[in-house]
Amino acid sequence: MRRRLRLGSVGLYARDRGRLAVFYQTIFDMKLIAADADYEVSQLTLDEEGGLCNLSIVSNPIAVQIVFHAGSLLEMKELWERVKSKGVPARGLYVQPEGISFRFPDPEGNEIMVLWPQNLGR
Repeated sequence: MRRRLRLGSVGLYARDRGRLAVFYQTIFDMKLIAADADYEVSQLTLDEEGGLCNLSIVSNPIAVQIVFHAGSLLEMKELWERVKSKGVPARGLYVQPEGISFRFPDPEGNEIMVLWPQNLGR
């Protein structure tokens, strides 16, 4: 079976969100698609027409995360089983407008989300 897991998006911590957003806009020609002062996040994309966030820049280090997209429900289930079998504390399954997901920490405490993107409710 060909692996279809792919990187979806990354959340980076920044002391100066605006400065870091401008850096990624300038160097990688990313487009700012959302900036929310209440949630202290700026979201950028490489594909403005697709509307998906590729990079979130956050002011709260606890909000750092990486999102992987599963290519199928079977792939997601297999990854869930692997994470649980290694003793990693996973949370989920969550049903949200973007799809179905689960979450778990890496050894440094960074949040990892695995999403099977289904655009539910659209």
